[in-house]
Amino acid sequence: MNSESSEHRENLIGSKSLEPIGDNMNKKSKRKGARFSFRTLAHMVVMLQKRLVHAKSMAEYVDVTDDVAYWRALALSRGEEIDRFINIIELQKKRIDTLENDLGTLVNLAQETQKMLADITPEKPSEKSRQDETV
Repeated sequence: MNSESSEHRENLIGSKSLEPIGDNMNKKSKRKGARFSFRTLAHMVVMLQKRLVHAKSMAEYVDVTDDVAYWRALALSRGEEIDRFINIIELQKKRIDTLENDLGTLVNLAQETQKMLADITPEKPSEKSRQDETV
């Protein structure tokens, strides 16, 4: 137990040899209640600050009111590896257009059905009254 606690202290202090952040986190994440080292937290803060600065600079160039244009510009700013997200956006736009067209068709069919039922409904009571008279 002493060796485990001293190893844990060394990890927190950072006196061990410098390793990539991901390797250190993978070793610690196997334990329940693993803690991050100060070095790891500092690295995450620096990365988040860079992302925040980048996002603020992008906000000046992009009109946020137009969501599709905003997300497209944001995806383009991330680089070529995000091209698949642009394709997904385009596919979703096509799906939305298709669904809107289908919905319009269904609304038209429902209106036509209502008109046909309105024409048929007055005829039915008159047919029933004729059958009652003959009996």
